[in-house]
Amino acid sequence: MSRYRAVHDWLQAACLSLARKAVLRLVVPALYRMCLRAWSLFERRLGPCDISTLGMAKTLAHLSELMGDIEGAEGWYRWAVRGYESTLGPWHTDTLECVYGIARLLARSGNDVGAEPFFIWELEGRAKVLGPNHADTLATDKQLVQLLKRIAKRGDTESVLRRAIEIREKALGSEHPLTLTSMDRLAGLLLSKGDFVGAESLFRQVLEARERILGPAHVDTLYTMGNLAALLKRTGRIVEATDLQLRMAEARASANFARAPELQSQGQGRD
Repeated sequence: MSRYRAVHDWLQAACLSLARKAVLRLVVPALYRMCLRAWSLFERRLGPCDISTLGMAKTLAHLSELMGDIEGAEGWYRWAVRGYESTLGPWHTDTLECVYGIARLLARSGNDVGAEPFFIWELEGRAKVLGPNHADTLATDKQLVQLLKRIAKRGDTESVLRRAIEIREKALGSEHPLTLTSMDRLAGLLLSKGDFVGAESLFRQVLEARERILGPAHVDTLYTMGNLAALLKRTGRIVEATDLQLRMAEARASANFARAPELQSQGQGRD
């Protein structure tokens, strides 16, 4: 009996989903025509840069997407961006929403190179308005990095990593954790290519920043310290490498010692 119930529930959900799609196919074109007439009226009566006119253009972009008209949606977003930027400024929420719409559509159509400047625009705007550590800022950064990785598969990884560092330094700051991560990865790439001078310079920059910001016992600091020690060994500087490994051991030991009283008190609490 439970099998029949499961089949019934699945069929019911499938039918509802198909019904919604059928309604959308019927309703969305009618809504688009209605909004297009409203936009035309607003543009004539209120002007092309009025908030109501621009808002209607953004709605037309959304409806175009629902109808599968990607080119039309991109055109409406671009029209709205020009108006919002001149009226509200480049970092306003409405401007950035339309900028993201363009970036998303271009990336979806495989035009990653065209999408890149719009993702950068959105990232810089989110960082300025919301802060470099806000969830929306970090989500945009993640999408941009994924895009850069796709570009890297078709080109030079080193140049893409340098581009990521440049973007993150400008949008998030030179000592933001994500900027330092990109620098650390570039250093690792240079090390694998045998560019010991370039790799060492970057590892030292990242290590200095991480020690100062995160502390010597932080896992990211220790990771970079280990990479630098490995580089020093490969270049024959055994004494320097050993000194660095001793610093790592001391940092780990001090971190474990600092945690010991806390663990002891937690144990007493449970007893």
